[in-house]
Amino acid sequence: MTSLRVVKRNESIKNYVKTKRGHIGKLLSNAKRRAKDKKLNFDLNLDYLESIAADECPVFKTKFVWGRYNGRSKYREAPSLDRIIPELGYVKHNVVFISNRANSIKNDATERELYDVADWLHERTKEVLNGYRDWETIERRISVKTDGTQQEVYACNLYGTDVVSYYPDGAIGLQIHTYATPTTADFMSCHSPFYVCKRYNKIWVYPRGHGVDEAYPIPHEGELRMVMGEDGHYKPEKPVKIEKIVVDRTKAKEARERIKPFIEWARSFNKLTDGWVMHDTREQFAKYEEVKDCGWDTIKTDYMLPDGLVKYRWTGTVDGVDAVKTYEYLQTCSDEGWMRVYLVLTDNRDRAEESRVAKKLKIGGENSNRYVELRDMKFRWEALQGIIYGIVHNAVDTTKKIEVDVGKPMTKVV
Repeated sequence: MTSLRVVKRNESIKNYVKTKRGHIGKLLSNAKRRAKDKKLNFDLNLDYLESIAADECPVFKTKFVWGRYNGRSKYREAPSLDRIIPELGYVKHNVVFISNRANSIKNDATERELYDVADWLHERTKEVLNGYRDWETIERRISVKTDGTQQEVYACNLYGTDVVSYYPDGAIGLQIHTYATPTTADFMSCHSPFYVCKRYNKIWVYPRGHGVDEAYPIPHEGELRMVMGEDGHYKPEKPVKIEKIVVDRTKAKEARERIKPFIEWARSFNKLTDGWVMHDTREQFAKYEEVKDCGWDTIKTDYMLPDGLVKYRWTGTVDGVDAVKTYEYLQTCSDEGWMRVYLVLTDNRDRAEESRVAKKLKIGGENSNRYVELRDMKFRWEALQGIIYGIVHNAVDTTKKIEVDVGKPMTKVV
């Protein structure tokens, strides 16, 4: 049986090796053993090794992890004792601490052998890249200026398109030729001093870098030429204009006018009920049907409106309305039809400002313990008005295109 004294001694050794001095001592012991086995010179001691023990690997500049040597596994960033010239042995001024990663690469190779490997790998890498990335080149071209004179231009070419061009006057030209893709944006970021990305279906250039709101779109045809400004930052050579889709207020007003009676009725009803839509009211104008979809019992609310006007999810719950059919229906239906549409538009708990359980409806048969909650819900008029206006704008084109100066990313651009 192992004595308590031996156990404590082993624990003490383990704890000692976990310290920096203990780690160095372990490496020293191993080096002495290897020198004896290989009949190499050896004159090292613990004090000397402590004096040359740095905090980082001199090869990769990574921080050393001391105290991680356990005799079995080696950590990549843990220090190892290496001979600079292997045949001189473990002697002072010929040893250095480098990471296990660096030591495994160096191993017993000579300086000349390491250079040969590096040169070979470099040349082979270029061959592979030239073979597989022939779609990405940098070339010198001769271009003709507007006055007829020639100039040298260095062009970064992607799939046959001069995506980034450097001009003698310091200007940088950017063009995409309809290829507004993330690949094009990444290529531009790599081959120009700008941050470039795709947003809102356009390629945007950030001349001041990522995180600054100033940005300009690259046109699908033609070139965006960036020149150095007086403030030391690049900016477009000419003001950049872009077509933006906006709501035409005249068109929108005319489209809403056609269902103005329903809008006024809905506003009055919402105000009269303080925004609440009671379940009892819903029961008067709709009927509940228990359906089994995908093997799951659920409840579908039938508002008895024209076919295709109400959209349902597979669960039977309402998923909105068909904008065109609803817009046309609201222009011709009676007050009862308005009420049914109003109940459909408010059949969404996520849009409700407040809700409460009014009734629980059992589904799945007598032996089932499943219930569906039927709720009273309260809606703000502003939310309902937004839903109604959305139906109008989806049913009728109420937009127009305008040309605007641009200096930051924007949505709904052409």
